[in-house]
Amino acid sequence: MCWLDVSSEMRVTKGKTYGFSFMLSMNTENSFGWDVPVFLMARIGEEGKYQRVQTDLSELGGEVEEFPPKKCRIEFESD
Repeated sequence: MCWLDVSSEMRVTKGKTYGFSFMLSMNTENSFGWDVPVFLMARIGEEGKYQRVQTDLSELGGEVEEFPPKKCRIEFESD
């Protein structure tokens, strides 16, 4: 099992659906094992529940690109 944790914070307008993606590239000479599901997670506030979506990094190439190409959509229940 491997774990890569990338964290960030941003201000968002009040709502219940958000989209996010990352600018990534893959070292195509030395990278392997990315053909397994990768989960992207988000939460609203420090005490919020995590929401996650599954994506596939095996399609990522050596050039920096937005990934996933279509932003992950996360929907949160209103409190």
